[in-house]
Amino acid sequence: MFGLVYSSFPDANHLNKECYTMQNTIKISQLSREEKLRIIMEAIWEDLATDDEMVESPSWHQQALQETKIRLNSGQEKIVNWQNAKKELRKKI
Repeated sequence: MFGLVYSSFPDANHLNKECYTMQNTIKISQLSREEKLRIIMEAIWEDLATDDEMVESPSWHQQALQETKIRLNSGQEKIVNWQNAKKELRKKI
């Protein structure tokens, strides 16, 4: 039997995360495809978020942010709630 072990930290800013780690074992075959992907993506995101200062932003990123800010200020762009943005993107796919 294969299982997936993941950790959850109730306080991401806590310095001693190990004392709060909870281990959960899940039988992978009992999960839906969506649940499998969600758990894996959350685990990857949690891992990447712990060392975000080690990730260097690509050189083009600052320019892209400035261009977006200009479009936002000129009314060519609008701020959209993330849930609504996902719905709109799913309609296009």
